[in-house]
Amino acid sequence: MNPQDFVSVPFELASNHEDVIRGDVRYYQGQKKQPILVIAHGFKTFKDWGPFPYIGERFAQTGFISVVFNFSHNGVGPNLRRITEFEGFAANTPSKEVQDLGRVIDALFDGSIPSGPASTESIGVVGHSRGAGVAIIRARKDSRVGAVAAWSAISKFNRWSRRQEVEWRRRGYLSLVGTRVRPKFRMGVEFLEDLEKNRDSLDILKAVSELQVPLLLVYGKQDVVTPVEEAEDVYSKSDRTKTEFVLLEKAGHMLGGGSSPFRGSPTLDHVIDLTSAWFHRYLDT
Repeated sequence: MNPQDFVSVPFELASNHEDVIRGDVRYYQGQKKQPILVIAHGFKTFKDWGPFPYIGERFAQTGFISVVFNFSHNGVGPNLRRITEFEGFAANTPSKEVQDLGRVIDALFDGSIPSGPASTESIGVVGHSRGAGVAIIRARKDSRVGAVAAWSAISKFNRWSRRQEVEWRRRGYLSLVGTRVRPKFRMGVEFLEDLEKNRDSLDILKAVSELQVPLLLVYGKQDVVTPVEEAEDVYSKSDRTKTEFVLLEKAGHMLGGGSSPFRGSPTLDHVIDLTSAWFHRYLDT
């Protein structure tokens, strides 16, 4: 592909909560109609952190319109480079992220996001970690999503012990780092309340079992966040006739993309290549 044909366009959308979703569309102009891949980041990461710009570029190189975006309550504001909006971060919930992903898909369909030679008949979602859980939840109920790739997917949104949860409710928040470093970097009780109120609709394993579209699961054997046992639990709930399960021997949770600034990784390149080939099987029209 000619580098001069590469296009990267930033966008901003109003979320369903009157907050801002920021993202970037990347593609090569002059190509035939191409399927769309929407990339959803995980917990405490964002679209300009580490490998995510690279992921967007590589998917564009492999024949997709790539859309990498920030969830509206991920704590990253207009500066785009770090988490600074701590109140927004504290008010985040899984339901808001599921709605944000749907809002991005809405905008691709109605033209609010400039997407070049895109085919809205072919939309796939790539999610990492918590973003993978969000992608699976969204795809279960959104017929516009034709396939899902879940990288290091979590099996549940609540990753904390009962003791931590009790203290969380008592204080009204859960601190994420030492108070001397970032005293406002915390999660509010809205997160727990959302899981209680929407227990069924936010059940990731249930969503996996009910998913009607092809699913690609990619995990690393060295992952300590979503270990092999959790990966196998997710896979066990899937429809084996529509699911491909990949377990990489020497990869961790970020699948080779755990540095910021990102300086390249053969492991992540392999993951992108196999994911691209898999999506082309199901999304090409």
